[in-house]
Amino acid sequence: MVDIEPDPEANVCSAGASLPRPSSIWPNSFKGRPARKPRESPSTDQNRSAAAAFVEKRGHRQHGRRPGDPQQEEGRPAHPGKAVFEASDRVRLAESEIRRIKFKHAIVATGSKTQSLPGIDIRKGGRVMDSDGALDLPDIPERLLVIGGGYVALEMGTVYASLGSRVSLAVRSDTMLRGVDPDLVVPLSRRLKELFENIYFNTRAKSVRESDSRVEVTLEGDAPEANQSFDRVLIAVGRQPNSAELGLDTTKVKLNEKGFIVVDEQQRTSDERIFAIGDVAGAPLLAHKAFREGKVAAEVIKGEPSAFDVQAMPAVVYTDPQIAWCGLTESRARQQKEISQSSVSHGSSRAGRRAWESRMA
Repeated sequence: MVDIEPDPEANVCSAGASLPRPSSIWPNSFKGRPARKPRESPSTDQNRSAAAAFVEKRGHRQHGRRPGDPQQEEGRPAHPGKAVFEASDRVRLAESEIRRIKFKHAIVATGSKTQSLPGIDIRKGGRVMDSDGALDLPDIPERLLVIGGGYVALEMGTVYASLGSRVSLAVRSDTMLRGVDPDLVVPLSRRLKELFENIYFNTRAKSVRESDSRVEVTLEGDAPEANQSFDRVLIAVGRQPNSAELGLDTTKVKLNEKGFIVVDEQQRTSDERIFAIGDVAGAPLLAHKAFREGKVAAEVIKGEPSAFDVQAMPAVVYTDPQIAWCGLTESRARQQKEISQSSVSHGSSRAGRRAWESRMA
């Protein structure tokens, strides 16, 4: 195993770049607490306590190593460093005591990174941040702008709104969580309209200017006020694969138009010696999908019959309320012409929504 990071994982979700379980997001000190009003100050003792618990739990989870991690297993040599392919059967190592490794098979598991916006610089410790930065803040911002409408944007926005921040959400499209069944999004959308100070649809950040104490943002679209000032800005508009600078051009590995490595159902790339798993092998970018892909690749390399042939994959968004699904959504089923209008029943989902709304009343 070769990895430049001290705590390598195949999928960034399991390493902490995104949010794999509610216990990692919701400190016990504010679980179940009534939502604060949108303009309530974030400087209360209760919110400070919750924030401290959140940061402490994040630190333990990110830096602590679990039993069974790759670098602890006997018989599995780990080489810190950066590997670059020189050919289909060897890599060159930088920042390592070993210069080259020749192999019969290799598995690429380099994950993904936050996708930024043109003209916007995300630097460590800055007021314009990605999800990693949002999980390592020294304070709770009074006003926070979240740019994006996906998992990370809504999860982090919910966390900081619950900690007392006045959160504004800027979504480029006319809906949040695109691709998720609308029946699931409706109750969440209603809740977030209460929790967040503002939700701007069809809105993009035209410019973002950072100073020592504030971030000046010019919004373009449906936001009623174009020029606004925030304490911090979170960029959460998606992720891109870590496939550049790997030397893949010296192999037969092919990338798609977005830079993800193209693999077959056995996780094999177009180069028979090289496999790819996790985020770098394409969507969905989920930890349990990466773990399954890793198992498939290992079994194929051992000569066993195996394939990533799952029929349904669970997914969850850790907001408040949490939403989860598995299998085809209604819209996807219609696209595939597998259902007709007469075969659709909304009874259970609407009943569940009414029960949740009744509980929140």
